[in-house]
Amino acid sequence: MKKFFKSALFASIFIFIFSTSAFASVINNKPITNNTINTIYKETTAKNIALKFISNLHENKKIGKEIKLYNFQDKENSVCFILKNGGYIIVSLEDYSIPEFSITSTNRYFTNTNKKYIYNGPGEYYQKNNNTVISLINNKLVTNQVSIVDKLSLVSKSNVNTKKQLGINNISESSVTYNSNFLPHLVPSYTYNPNGVCGSTAAAMFVEYWNDYIDGRWVPTELQSGDGTLLIKALIPYCQIDGSAALDPTHTSLGSGADNLANGIHDYLNSKGVQQSMYWENFNINRVEDCINNKIPAMITLANHPVYGNHVVVASGYIILNNTLNGTINFIQVSDGWGGQGTYVASTYCDKVVW
Repeated sequence: MKKFFKSALFASIFIFIFSTSAFASVINNKPITNNTINTIYKETTAKNIALKFISNLHENKKIGKEIKLYNFQDKENSVCFILKNGGYIIVSLEDYSIPEFSITSTNRYFTNTNKKYIYNGPGEYYQKNNNTVISLINNKLVTNQVSIVDKLSLVSKSNVNTKKQLGINNISESSVTYNSNFLPHLVPSYTYNPNGVCGSTAAAMFVEYWNDYIDGRWVPTELQSGDGTLLIKALIPYCQIDGSAALDPTHTSLGSGADNLANGIHDYLNSKGVQQSMYWENFNINRVEDCINNKIPAMITLANHPVYGNHVVVASGYIILNNTLNGTINFIQVSDGWGGQGTYVASTYCDKVVW
């Protein structure tokens, strides 16, 4: 059945191309080649997957703009589908997996269909103009493109069962039940991390959310700034394993464990005269659900993620897909400390949770 569907779809695309203009040999002034037809087939398949994905989430959203994304070798590797009324889905053309998506927030980096964007996996966004490549995260010029690892392929390989788990190909919508919830506000997006202090960056986003929406005593006026840098630096001595030594941006920090984060935030708050218990445990989706359902964020440590590696993010929501044929898949909506806000990570890579 799958083989028939693929052949039929390919044939319909082929017929459409040649029936719209008799004996046509160009599309948009470009010669028709096997590669052109193959690309159209891949893009159409990717769009069908995106639509099915939205349907499985029982979201009443439509696709607006479609933005082509490329690798560093100028080969189209994925498509970013912008959803109307907020949200986006990126579908890889390598294996039709979904490396990242958001149902609520639009990717603010991929916006213009006339620009050439390079996508190297979640949080790795670039723009190419002639032979110049600039990171969209920090606006820095990329001088050695050859040395950059193709992380999208790593993500695709790690998500080989995504289509099957999401029921895109072989199950009906009735086989999928959907449960989700999100914080009423997005967690702040901070990116200051010159030397491996992602734990303190995540802690600052967590603390700032509490201060803005739950308890205004958590961040004194002198530590408030738009990019969070002052608060991050205030938390570094408490949250990093190597303490104040990590304040030196030339010193490579030893990082932060879940216990460092829980104890560090507790001690930071205590120094501000705020009594608040902090906890941590091995990752448990039920704990994340409990936090989000009670309108509080949670910090999550990631382990061996194909893009983030060992990293710390802040959860602002969750999506749980229960598939009666293929089990359950959980996505955590996060602010990732790399500029990503309202993007998702699979719970497979979640190690510890701090709240």
